[in-house]
Amino acid sequence: MTNVNVPPLTAIADQTDQPPTVTLQDGARRITLVGLVDDDEAGLARVDRIITDLNPDTVCVALCETRFKILTDDAFWRSLKVIDVLRQGRLLMLLGTVATAWFQHRQGKDVAVRLGQEMLARMDVAREMGAKLEFGERDLQVTLKRSWRQLSANRRAKTLLQLLRALVSRKRRQRPPSSDSLHGALRNHLPEVEAPFFEEADQYLMDSIRRAEGDHVVALVPAERLAAVAAFFETPVDRGALATPPQTPWWVRSVPWLVSMLLIGLLIYGFFGRRDLSFSTILMTWAVPNWICTGLFMLPARPTLAAFAAGLLVTPFTVLSPLLRTAVVVGLVEGWRRRPLVTDCEKIPVDISSRAGIYRNPLTHTLLVVVLSHLGSNLGNYVGAFLLLRLLA
Repeated sequence: MTNVNVPPLTAIADQTDQPPTVTLQDGARRITLVGLVDDDEAGLARVDRIITDLNPDTVCVALCETRFKILTDDAFWRSLKVIDVLRQGRLLMLLGTVATAWFQHRQGKDVAVRLGQEMLARMDVAREMGAKLEFGERDLQVTLKRSWRQLSANRRAKTLLQLLRALVSRKRRQRPPSSDSLHGALRNHLPEVEAPFFEEADQYLMDSIRRAEGDHVVALVPAERLAAVAAFFETPVDRGALATPPQTPWWVRSVPWLVSMLLIGLLIYGFFGRRDLSFSTILMTWAVPNWICTGLFMLPARPTLAAFAAGLLVTPFTVLSPLLRTAVVVGLVEGWRRRPLVTDCEKIPVDISSRAGIYRNPLTHTLLVVVLSHLGSNLGNYVGAFLLLRLLA
C-alpha cells in the first residue's frame, strides 16, 4: 500500500472551512474518509456535496446493522420491550443508548434527536446516486462487553458511582467545548478501555472500509475518530477475534455454583445432622432474613403488588441455583405490569433529574425495583447464611 495521506489530529480539527477528509491510496484504488461533525448543518451539507462530486462506488458508514435497524425501523423501536432486550442479552446496548442520550442532554443538545441521524441522511444521498452501502462498525454490544471486561471490580464500582453522581447533579453546561464529547470523556475518565473501546473499534472499522467493494470508496466517520481510523490503514486485523464477545473464565462461572452447593450443604446438614433442631427452625432461620431484607429494600422502590409478592416468594429459593435470581423474577413481573418500552430511554435524561421523574418513567421505575430487590436479596443471603452457621455451630 502506498501514499497514505494521514494528517495529524490537530490539523484535522482545524479544518473548519470544509469537512475534515483523509485520502488513502492503494494502487489504483482510492479511499476517502470524510469526517462528520455533530450539530453542524452547514458541514453536513458540504459532506453531501463531497459524496455527489466524488460519485463513489461504495459508501461505508460507521454504523453496525443492529444500530441501523433500531434507528430506521420505527415499529421495532417503538414496540421493543425492555424484557425482550434482557432476554436477548442486549442490556449493555440499552445502557449504552441511555448513557449517550444522557450525555447529549447534559451538553444541552436535543435529546429527541435520534442517534446516528446524520449518518442516515448521508446514506440517503448515497442511495440516490446508486452507490452501494456498507456497514463498517463492529456490533456495539461486542464493543461494550469487551470494554467492560477490562475494568476491575473496583473500577466498575467507581465508574457506576461517578455516573450516578453525574446523573443526580443539577449542573448543566450550556456551551461545552468541542473536545468535550462522549468519545473524549470516555477516553479521559476510563483509560482502561482504550484498547477495546477505541483501538479495536477503529481497527475493525478500517478493515471494513478496506474490504468494501469498488475502485473508489467513501467512508463516513465521526470527525473525532478520523485520524485514529486512518492510522490503521496498513495494520493487519484479526477480524474474527475482534468480532467475538469475551468469554468468562470457567473458574469465574463456577464460583456461584460452589456457593450454592455450600449453602445447600448447610441446609442438608441441619435437616439430617442436627436432630435437636426442627425442620421449621432451620427453614425459618434461612427464609426470614431473606424475606425481611428483600421486602425492606423493595418498599422504597414502590413495586407493583405482583412484583413484591414474587420477590418474597422466590428469594429464599435463590440458594438452589445461580440461575434463579430474585431480581430477574421481580424484573419480569414488574416489566410485565408496567410494560416499559425502549422509547422510554428518550425521557430518561430528563426524568432521572428528579425523584418524581424516576417513578414516573416506567423504565427507570422498573430498573429501580430490580436493583433494590437484587441488593435486598443479596443482603438477605448473607444474613441468612450467618444466622444459619451460628445456629448449626
